[in-house]
Amino acid sequence: MRTVAATILTLGLAVLAACEPTEPLARAEARWSQCTPCHGADGHGKLTQAAPPIAGLPAWYVESQLVKYRAEIRGSHFDDAPGLRMKPMAMTLPTEQDVKDMAAYVALLPPAKNADAAISGYGPNAAATFGMCTACHGADGSGNKALNAPPIAGQPDWYVYEQLRKFKSGARGANPKDITGGQMRAIALGLGDDNALHDLARYVADLPVKRPQ
Repeated sequence: MRTVAATILTLGLAVLAACEPTEPLARAEARWSQCTPCHGADGHGKLTQAAPPIAGLPAWYVESQLVKYRAEIRGSHFDDAPGLRMKPMAMTLPTEQDVKDMAAYVALLPPAKNADAAISGYGPNAAATFGMCTACHGADGSGNKALNAPPIAGQPDWYVYEQLRKFKSGARGANPKDITGGQMRAIALGLGDDNALHDLARYVADLPVKRPQ
């Protein structure tokens, strides 16, 4: 019976694979529906799902984060509920090529405009605090591929705050295999109290959206 069941499963997977589009971006587009319940049909994110905008993010960054989720380097901490939800979704991408294809598809989506504020205005020290971010993320927050630093300008304040909080607490970036996350965690630890995190998050959210590839 087990042999028969295994044969049926193998045949079923083969049929599904045969039905998939063969062109890389078309395959990614077909799988995109798995992402939309949280990130939205346009990839502009949903606050109610704690899912950030991902449309237009550089393919190299999207790929790197999917790889981390698949390798359980990110999304395994009990204090990272959105990450815990994201990890199994990343694992539905069967191969490394599928990860690359999805990252390329996401990068082609038109980016969201600056989101409405969820955090009230920032204090006078926010710009100076942001100075700690510019060496990697750039003076305009547009990111730097050479440093594996993603664009952060225009990301929603609630998302930026949550990531800073997670980096600071160790819910993100504490895994020894997460080299770039560890670097970010070291910066977050020097950012001050919760008010400073709120101020920085609001400041970053107000920067014009830029999505270099």
